[in-house]
This record gives sequence, structure tokens and C-alpha cells, in this order.
Amino acid sequence: MSSMTSRLFIAALLAGPVVASGSTIGADQAEIEALGHTWIEAFRSGDLETLMSLYEPDAIVALHGKPALRGLSEVRDYMASAAGRGDIEFVVDLERIEVHGDLAYLVSGYWFSVTPEDSDEVIRDSGRSVLIFRRGDDGRWRIAVDIDQSTPDVVFPAP
Repeated sequence: MSSMTSRLFIAALLAGPVVASGSTIGADQAEIEALGHTWIEAFRSGDLETLMSLYEPDAIVALHGKPALRGLSEVRDYMASAAGRGDIEFVVDLERIEVHGDLAYLVSGYWFSVTPEDSDEVIRDSGRSVLIFRRGDDGRWRIAVDIDQSTPDVVFPAP
């Protein structure tokens, strides 16, 4: 991630999401935001073990234009083919995080680009993500559902 992209992501985190109740960010929201940063760093570096630790065993990942991935095995197979594969940049604009007991959701705009290791072609993807988190018996939040979609109001260039 370029230093500019890192600054934009960190600025988005520090600016805070819109929370329906209008309250300040609580510990759960802060933990979920930190998971987003961990996810980006693990994806960029190809750290599959860290990535998989962020998902529930029965997670569903639905990336636009692709069949849904169901369970850690399918998520791992996809991540192994994509994570850490080139120069990867993410910019995330957090729009909302809400926590309701042991379930939470996050909505964000995202801008993703990768230049594969064996190519000069830049692949870009942008859109909106909805992630549903579940708090486990161990108290940790994990991704239960990860849905990405293209949307006409989230396009390059990134903010």
C-alpha cells in the first residue's frame, strides 16, 4: 500500500463511521475497524493464516461477478489465488458500523487495484461492501458474511 493510500485508510478510520445512534465509536466498533485494517494488511502480504482467522468457519463471501464462496475451505482457496499477488492498494471509506449484541455490520465504499507480479496491467475494482460480523464464544469478532458489489457512486479515482 502506498503511503498515500495508507494515510487515506487511516484518515478514514480516524474520521470514524456514521453510526445510526449518533454515538461515538465504542470498543466493539473500534475492534471491527481494526479488523478491517488487519484484513487489508494480511491480504496485501498474502498472510493466509491471519486472513482465515478473521472469518467464521461457515462464512459466506460474495464478490460481484463471482459465485459465492461458502466456508473456510472455499474462502481459503480464493484468497490463496489472490492475496499477496502483486502490488496491491486498497482505499476504504467507512460509511457505517453498527453493533447489535453479538452481531454487527459494516458498510463501506472501497477502491482496490492490483498490478500482478508478472504484468504491467493494473486491475481495478471499486464498489460497496457489506460485512456482517459475529462475536464468538471467545469474545472475538469474525466475518460471517462479506458481500462486495459494484455501484455507480463508488468509482475511480479514489477519494
